[in-house]
Amino acid sequence: MQLRRRPSPSGILKSTYYLLVPFVLLFLVTLVVPTVHMFIISLTSRTTGSNQSSFQFIKNYVAVFSTRDILRALVTGVLLALCTTTAKSILTITITVLIGAEVAGKKYWHYLLLLPLSAPPSVVGLLWLGIFDDLTGVANALLLESGVIQQPVGWLSHASTGFCAIGSAMVWRGYPLFLVLIFFSLRRFPAQLYEAACLDGASPIMAWRHILLPYLLPAISVAWLLSFLLDLAEFDIIYILGCGGPGGIFMNALMKAYEIGIVSNRMPLALAIGFTVVPFALFVIFMVAGIFSRWSSQWER
Repeated sequence: MQLRRRPSPSGILKSTYYLLVPFVLLFLVTLVVPTVHMFIISLTSRTTGSNQSSFQFIKNYVAVFSTRDILRALVTGVLLALCTTTAKSILTITITVLIGAEVAGKKYWHYLLLLPLSAPPSVVGLLWLGIFDDLTGVANALLLESGVIQQPVGWLSHASTGFCAIGSAMVWRGYPLFLVLIFFSLRRFPAQLYEAACLDGASPIMAWRHILLPYLLPAISVAWLLSFLLDLAEFDIIYILGCGGPGGIFMNALMKAYEIGIVSNRMPLALAIGFTVVPFALFVIFMVAGIFSRWSSQWER
């Protein structure tokens, strides 16, 4: 009776590579090829419905950095995403501390807090439009009824109040992402460490700051980066609430690309705006990842 030879490690490695071939092909077909095609179009002057185009090299990218409205949209989108993501992280940490206490019906609170994640962005925009609408909004009705204001406030007509209204809707829509990742991390947290620290005389705040928060930092950093990317590409909420605001002050890069590419039929310039967002996003991602890494190394010491 012959014994079957055990396959060599090199053979196993080769078979693994063969299994990866379909996924690599799918990645090339669905992501790499369309991205390269769109980048080539961003270097031309092609318009929708016309076969005539000329190669312009980086002229569209120069126009992105030399046009004031486009630069303002880029900066507005990054700042809005930074503010909303930071607000989500603070809100989620606060909710985690409160839910961690002994509250009646804690299990049901978990489900209620995750409800905003089930609503599409367009529905969220309509809900918050019903709150901050200048004429029929709930916010103005309550403030007028209580005598706090004497005439309706144009929440979406001014820069400061408009950003607060849009930011509130984005925070309400996106904070469950933080909760999901933090709740899953808390399930693996060894509660004995927290209890031992409290028995040794540490206050609940100190135990939370020096034991629980460092443990949750990887989950918070992942949620922060994912939320930042999602908020950077937000369109529905901003469009429904303010349509870009007066003079386009609420527009982010995605809305500006829509206005230029679809409305004005200048698709190469719109694609150039989209590719220009990538360095901004990468810079913020690496900067924030470095900050979280530095904090994590400090707490480990």
